[in-house]
Amino acid sequence: MKCKVKIGETDCFGEFKRESYGFLLNYLFGNDPCRLQYDGYTLIHEKRGEIPVRAEFCEGRSTKCVIGDGALTGEVDIETRSVLVRDDGKMIIVSVDSLFGGEPKFVEMEIEIGESSHD
Repeated sequence: MKCKVKIGETDCFGEFKRESYGFLLNYLFGNDPCRLQYDGYTLIHEKRGEIPVRAEFCEGRSTKCVIGDGALTGEVDIETRSVLVRDDGKMIIVSVDSLFGGEPKFVEMEIEIGESSHD
């Protein structure tokens, strides 16, 4: 179903699908197609485009963010402190608190399900 995605001050639009224990979200951030998948435990974010990025967040675990592809690939360590997903049926709020390359990083995303207009 259609949805509106808010990341910080940026509004995006996409397609949302509920899955057995989580969800799958495909959206455009600028001109880059992105995918966010949550299975009830692990959150995986992928950005495709000129420079692809794939980051995996799993509470209490060390994971990697892979930037680029082929010979021009780099990695950044991620220490995920918390992944919170709040779902009231119409709005999902995803909050991730992590150390990204040793630097504190907090990201919050709001997904309004059923929002399809670009108001």
